[in-house]
Amino acid sequence: MKRIIEKSIFIIWIPVIVFLLSSIATAFYGTYLFIKLLYSSISGGMYMNIKIVIADILSIIDIYLLVIIQMIFSLGLYELFIGHLKTPEWLHIETIDDLKAGLASFIVLFLTIVFVQLTVKTDNTADILKSGTGIGAVIGVLVFYYSVKFSRK
Repeated sequence: MKRIIEKSIFIIWIPVIVFLLSSIATAFYGTYLFIKLLYSSISGGMYMNIKIVIADILSIIDIYLLVIIQMIFSLGLYELFIGHLKTPEWLHIETIDDLKAGLASFIVLFLTIVFVQLTVKTDNTADILKSGTGIGAVIGVLVFYYSVKFSRK
């Protein structure tokens, strides 16, 4: 029974591979959107709406942040359960809390970009206020949680 449990750790390969493949596919999608934006900017010339261009650029940034989040999750699971990798110092994951903290910091950045994107796309101040309040609350909770958690270490 012990041998079966010890070998079952290799089931973690499934999410490692899935998130790795997902990050690659998402990176290709972001590149496709960038090329599409570049083409429409060149062919549209000076008639393009700057708000639309900014919103599209922010969407592409969002997509690449998602790629980073997926990669961190894949590498983090690998390091936690399978073995160590040669990664930059800031990416060393030794505990599940390290993985969650890394993901939380990118989630804060991701939500910030979503909010800026919303303010560029819409003129409805009520929608901006509602979304900003919700996003601000999530960011506030994450920042507070991790500031308290890491101040105790």
